[in-house]
Amino acid sequence: LQIHILFSFLAHGDSVITTALLFRIGKSTVYSIIPEVCNAIWEVLQVTYLRCPQNENEWIKIAEEFNMLWNFPNYIGAIDGKHCRIQAPINTHSAFHNYKGYFSLVTIKLFTNNKLASTSHTLTSRKR
Repeated sequence: LQIHILFSFLAHGDSVITTALLFRIGKSTVYSIIPEVCNAIWEVLQVTYLRCPQNENEWIKIAEEFNMLWNFPNYIGAIDGKHCRIQAPINTHSAFHNYKGYFSLVTIKLFTNNKLASTSHTLTSRKR
């Protein structure tokens, strides 16, 4: 049930309170489940999928592969962001208002030597 709660929270972008109401549990329970399950997933999957290079040779290999793909020597990855203009949802006040003067979501991507976007996050100015 805990993993279901976490995935529901992450997939829908709802608040902790909404998630607690959905599963009929206390919000403090949801607050404790989120980091607990995220940490458990990290512990299990990081060795296989998110392993950090262990020595200088592994870092060099990543830089060489990145250079072969993108023609940027001595780089191990690239990060970029984009403001995606949106019509602000009702009652969001300034949550989606950006410094450019319009409403947007910010999408951030990290590209590595394996041609993948390793991560993608959509950000708002709202504090979470």
